[in-house]
Amino acid sequence: MSVSSDVDVSLYVKHKGERKVDRNIIEWIAERIRTAFPQMSPEQIEPQEYSVKATFKGADVDIDIVPVFYKDDPNDKGSLVSKKTGRLLMTSIPMHLAFIRKRKDGQRRWHAHQSQRVQEQECSLRSSQAVGAPTRSGRQRTHGAD
Repeated sequence: MSVSSDVDVSLYVKHKGERKVDRNIIEWIAERIRTAFPQMSPEQIEPQEYSVKATFKGADVDIDIVPVFYKDDPNDKGSLVSKKTGRLLMTSIPMHLAFIRKRKDGQRRWHAHQSQRVQEQECSLRSSQAVGAPTRSGRQRTHGAD
């Protein structure tokens, strides 16, 4: 059985202090990866719409390099740029991580609540099946079974 991992790496970009966004950066990054890893085949370095995916077969890991055009924001906000359309998409790694933590915490609380409800139902069911408790037919249970 093969287990594959996916790692996202943000690459914050700034052009000599300018706020210049370039939709060709995806291809530029792909070329830099090809130069750095000449042993990788072309299908292992795959430009995506907002990132470049590098597949490391031996390690069984995919690394998505995501260029973020930094905006000097305290929350590290920046823009992703679509290589297809040039459309900008606002992102913030710290805000994204906070969102994920909040969602995970919410799921933990929901699962804890559901677990508590199941336990309460099991207790209720056990007590209703106790000896002497009325059955559905209205007769009293005498040996724990109908």
